[in-house]
Amino acid sequence: MGKGHWLRRRLRLQRAKKLKKLVNKKRRRSRHRDERQDTPVPVSIAGYQPPEGAQLEEQDTILHKLYRSMLLDGEGFVRELHRQVLHRDASDQEAAELTQQLSSGTDKVHIAELVMLSEEAQRLYEQPFLSAGRSNRDTIGAIINQAYASSHLFFVHFLYYELLSRLPEESELRGHMEHLVRGVPRSHLIRAFILSEECRGLLSSHEPPRRPVKYLRNPSDPSTGEVSIGIFMGFPHVTPLDGEGIGRFSIRLIDGMLSTWDRLKVYITTTETNYDEYHKIFARQLEQYAGRLVLMKSDSMETINRTVPVHVWLVPYVGLELAVYLQRPYVLCLHDLVYLHFKELYFRKSPEFCDWMERVVYRMAERAAAVVFNSDYIKRKEGMEYLGLQEPKTQVIRLASPQDEYNFMGLVPEAEFRIKYGLADEYIVFPSVIRFHKNHSRLIESFIAYKKIKPSRLQLVITDQLTPDGLNSDLYGELGRYPAELLASVRFIGRLPSGELPALYKYAKGTIVPTLFEGSCPFPILESLTMGTPVAAGRLEVTQEVIRDMEAFITFNPYSVSEMVAAIAQLDQPQAALAVRQQAAIQGTLQRTWSHVAGEYTQLLEHVGKGN
Repeated sequence: MGKGHWLRRRLRLQRAKKLKKLVNKKRRRSRHRDERQDTPVPVSIAGYQPPEGAQLEEQDTILHKLYRSMLLDGEGFVRELHRQVLHRDASDQEAAELTQQLSSGTDKVHIAELVMLSEEAQRLYEQPFLSAGRSNRDTIGAIINQAYASSHLFFVHFLYYELLSRLPEESELRGHMEHLVRGVPRSHLIRAFILSEECRGLLSSHEPPRRPVKYLRNPSDPSTGEVSIGIFMGFPHVTPLDGEGIGRFSIRLIDGMLSTWDRLKVYITTTETNYDEYHKIFARQLEQYAGRLVLMKSDSMETINRTVPVHVWLVPYVGLELAVYLQRPYVLCLHDLVYLHFKELYFRKSPEFCDWMERVVYRMAERAAAVVFNSDYIKRKEGMEYLGLQEPKTQVIRLASPQDEYNFMGLVPEAEFRIKYGLADEYIVFPSVIRFHKNHSRLIESFIAYKKIKPSRLQLVITDQLTPDGLNSDLYGELGRYPAELLASVRFIGRLPSGELPALYKYAKGTIVPTLFEGSCPFPILESLTMGTPVAAGRLEVTQEVIRDMEAFITFNPYSVSEMVAAIAQLDQPQAALAVRQQAAIQGTLQRTWSHVAGEYTQLLEHVGKGN
């Protein structure tokens, strides 16, 4: 190595020693000042003063990994860059060629761009999740791999956070989103960020880059003692909630919170694309709790963090990955990870979704202040065994019957309801969207087998639409094997508005719940019995956590067609007292209201918001 190399290295070491002395001197002064004033001073990193009460990111971002790599000499930098990005050592030829480019005047930022945007790197980013079993931030390649399957909206936030140590403003976000929507490759966006003046400035600084704010605690409390809670619904794509479990859960929880605690204020935050739809869904609550329930919209997490005045957030779905950029602590609701229980089926039928979820769930749970489950079974399986969560971070809060909600909605007149959906005859109902684990195929097979044994005008009602593509394609193909006259008694009536669900249950002869898996006692059991309609249900561990006296219920093995046929036969019998017996068997759960559920959530949220 030439004399120039050693001279540059000596100067670099001298600068590093001077910087270390200066930092230590400032720390001593700060410590002495703190001792005199007896007040804590926020942590300061490289001259960056975080907002009061802030906790900074503890883990290295891509920016920090690049910065440390660039402190190495030419060949050392090239080899570390290959290890960080490509997960291998550079070959002797690669090391020699890139080191020669550095000697010829090419700066390290351009070398980093060459390696990070190489075809080999691109293939690594696009691979299925590299770190199944944990959230891996050990290398630059692993970090990018975790975000590469995410939405455009998340990916732009990711690049700002990882390469600039901040979040994008509205105008910045809008410009990048327009490019991605038009089809500009993500690799081009990575290149633009690495070569940007802002990123170059951070990488060439004599001081290590500032760390982004992880979250803020304890904002100043208004004198009224009001507690502000945020409900984060930042779905990046159009996501209807009416008729979906997450939507019903959120509506019931918000009603329970606001109807019980006068000092509570709730902010629902959503993205631009979903705002109008969610305004309709929450219209009643927004009117009823005017001033105490606020619906806000923004695609920018920077704007949300700055303008939504909450102490703590509730994230009702584990797939809302933008929540990792919330700067107030959040409580995550993890209802279930169904794909884990049917891996062969879900990974074969919906590999993109499963791969994306594998990348999302670890960082969502890792960053959450607390994780709530609806059953001991899911807490044990998903929370502790799969995610490796510790007991203090977990809590079980069970769901409740929708008694108050259904009383408020009232009942659509029977004649009006039957005419609207063409239900002139008696029917049993399975109110569920079509999903692999919901067991629709076996239910239909059992129903048609029963109709062959006992011909009647009884109908089976399913609350979804059957289509020849997407998640319904297999079921659509299977139905072709049944006689048309029998298949006509299976009715797909689509997803019903929430206000019509009480009528759907009330006018049914019975409700059947064949699902192979649920994260808690299935909603339809509680909903049906609330309306006084008897239930036949598959034997699941989560159901038996709540229903202690299973003898009062019509139960079956959800994998057995013969047992399901027998259950349908029982449900079809005139048994006026059956619903009464079932209500008595689950009386404790039916008496549990959403005010009880909301109370447990509110207590946890206040606990987390205060930093306890």
